[in-house]
Amino acid sequence: MSFAPASSPKCALDYKHPEADGQKYFVFFSADRHWLHPSPGLCELLGYNASELIGITGDKLFPPGLEWNQQLYLDFVSRGYLQTFVLLQAKSGVINGFKAKSQKLNDGCMLAVFTPYP
Repeated sequence: MSFAPASSPKCALDYKHPEADGQKYFVFFSADRHWLHPSPGLCELLGYNASELIGITGDKLFPPGLEWNQQLYLDFVSRGYLQTFVLLQAKSGVINGFKAKSQKLNDGCMLAVFTPYP
C-alpha cells in the first residue's frame, strides 16, 4: 500500500498542544478527518513519511474488509471526545491495533492519541 504525498495541505499547526506532550503516537486532524500532522513516532511505526500521511483520512490505513463508521464519527463530533479501538495497516502490511482517544481541542484542532494494543 502506498500513498501519493498530499498535494496541498501543510501542517496548519505552528505551535504545540499540551494535550500531545509526552505522547509518541498521535495525529492532529481536520474536521473533515484529513490528517494534518502525524507524530514522528506514528510515522515510524506505520512505515510512512509524514508527507505520505498528511492529507489522508485514517480509513485509508484500515486493513482490507474494515470500513469507516460514519455514525461513530458523528458521535465524536457531537461529544467532542471518543475512545475506541482501531486497526491501522502499516506500509509493510503489518496490522497494528491501538486504543485510540480522540478529542476536539479548545482552538478547534482535533487530536487522536494512539496506544499500541496489547
